[in-house]
Amino acid sequence: MDDAGCGRMNFIIRKAMPEDIPGIAHAAAEAWHQTYAVSLPEKVRLDLLDLFYSPGWLKRAIAREDALFETAVTAGGQIAGFAQWVYAISPPAAVAPDPAPAPAPATAATAASATASPDATCELTRLYVRPASQGQGIGSALLKHGLSKLPENILVKLGVKGGNAQAMRFYEKHGFVFDKESWMPIGNIEFHLCWFIKRRGVSGWAE
Repeated sequence: MDDAGCGRMNFIIRKAMPEDIPGIAHAAAEAWHQTYAVSLPEKVRLDLLDLFYSPGWLKRAIAREDALFETAVTAGGQIAGFAQWVYAISPPAAVAPDPAPAPAPATAATAASATASPDATCELTRLYVRPASQGQGIGSALLKHGLSKLPENILVKLGVKGGNAQAMRFYEKHGFVFDKESWMPIGNIEFHLCWFIKRRGVSGWAE
């Protein structure tokens, strides 16, 4: 658990827990309706929020062993923001059979504690901050906290919806660089995504 503060707001960043689910869903709804007010019709926003932030979906997301789901919680116990990181650690190269027991599958914990293979990746699948809590350093704190938990030799990628210039500037400010564009079908909608990447080497994060 990390204590953090900026401006008028004090908050901690910690692993998401089941009791945080209503607060995460509420923060997501506020952030989505602000962020996508122009680019997505209200019905589409509501449908996607029901899909990606239902209690069942969030319960499964928090419980994933190959991911890190963290929340920024204010001194009053309110969920001010959240971020999810999903690991994709490449399997080792094939070797001759070993009579010793096979190692346990890689999880977020083991991935964060070891040096990853050069082609290991991690995707920042979501990072949102409630509108009322923006401008307090919460988004930057969530991003830096997550990056600090990743192993060496890992490539981090994230997708930003096309036209979201504010988000693109935010990630570029933190050392991410544009990589490519793609289209992702979700239901009846095709999302135009701009992908950004950042690599961590043995000397730290490339800027």
